[in-house]
Amino acid sequence: MTAAEKIDILRRKMAELGVDAVILPTSDPHMSEYIPAYWESRCWFSGFTGDAGTLVVTKEASLLWTDGRFFIQADQQLTGTPIQLMKMRESGVPTVDEYLGEHIHNGKVAVDGRLYSEKDAESLQEKLSAAGSMLVSLDLVAEIWTKDRPALPATPVWLLEERYAGKSCVDKLSEVRMKLKAAGADAQLYSLLDDVAWATNLRASDIDYNPFAIAFLLVTGKNAFLYLDADRLEAPAADYMKQSGVEVRPYKQLADDLKTGFGAERVLVSKSDI
Repeated sequence: MTAAEKIDILRRKMAELGVDAVILPTSDPHMSEYIPAYWESRCWFSGFTGDAGTLVVTKEASLLWTDGRFFIQADQQLTGTPIQLMKMRESGVPTVDEYLGEHIHNGKVAVDGRLYSEKDAESLQEKLSAAGSMLVSLDLVAEIWTKDRPALPATPVWLLEERYAGKSCVDKLSEVRMKLKAAGADAQLYSLLDDVAWATNLRASDIDYNPFAIAFLLVTGKNAFLYLDADRLEAPAADYMKQSGVEVRPYKQLADDLKTGFGAERVLVSKSDI
């Protein structure tokens, strides 16, 4: 399908759900700078393959924001598509938030909430509220991008020895728990992949040129849960997690666990990271 055909299908889905605009960012649930192919919906819809950009589709327009590193590339790759290039930080070019605040009135703007930080969502909602509009979390991509969508990466997860890591996982978790106690919190959720890698001493190759495994880590006063499919762990890594008191749970189980509360009333998270 062409970019125009994909956008037309997206607009039909928007109409079904009563959505006036959709944001397709370059992001994943871990707010990574470099993302797995599975999450490259902005690229799939637009044909623009640059590392940074945001595609916005409304009922009447489709626009792609990117920065100066990619102006030439974007101009070339968007030629022949219905997508207008929005050159970030150029004079007279509004930000995504400003554009939506100006053009969507008493409407509904959708974004996959897993791919948009709380900080960014609050900033956008402020603009939308002034125009009587609202931001909603919806995944409109899953039902459209089906046949050729890559799987989530699942490379082997291995243990970085403590002589290279500097500290044991046990010591690192102990430090986290001391900080939790000082903050009067019951738990800390880590979503950034480098944070998870640091705390667990685990490494993988899920992201090109980054030694990370796609995972979440939840640390409470007494327990630690690593959300990563257990069959990915090499034997030494699996043993190390067990010895460190880290329970490995399926990657997709985090959402259910957060709903139940796992006995924690105050959970620390960074608005920029989740």
